[in-house]
Amino acid sequence: MGRDLQSRAEFPGSVIRRTRYITIAKAELDGDDASAWIVAPAVVWNFTPKVPSAIVPYVGVGAAFASVDASGDSDSSINFEAFAGSRSFIGGDYCTSDKAVFVEYRYTQIDLFDSSANLNMVWTGISVFF
Repeated sequence: MGRDLQSRAEFPGSVIRRTRYITIAKAELDGDDASAWIVAPAVVWNFTPKVPSAIVPYVGVGAAFASVDASGDSDSSINFEAFAGSRSFIGGDYCTSDKAVFVEYRYTQIDLFDSSANLNMVWTGISVFF
C-alpha cells in the first residue's frame, strides 16, 4: 500500500520509482470446510515520465505464503509471482490523482497438496493510493 516516490534510476525521458506493498487475504468457502490465508509482499517498479503523465507502466515481483485447510487436510507453501501492467490515473496525473484504472498481466506459480499450477492471468481494476 502507498507510494514511495524515491528515484531508483533515470533513463531518457523517464524515472523508475519503486513501490512496496503487501496483500493479506483470508477466505472461507460457504458450505465447505475450507479456509485459506495468503500473505503476499511485492515490489513494483513504476516507469514514471519526468513530465507528469496520466499513464504509468510498471513491473513487479513478489512472493506469496499460502496456508490452506480443507476438510481437515492442510498444507502451506511459498510461491512466486511476477507481473506487468499499466495504470491510467483518473482526473489528473500520477502527481495529482490518488486513483487509477489498471490493466495487468500476472504470472503466479502455486504448489499445494503435492500439486503445482502455473497461473497466467490478465485482470483490470481500480487502484487507490494513500
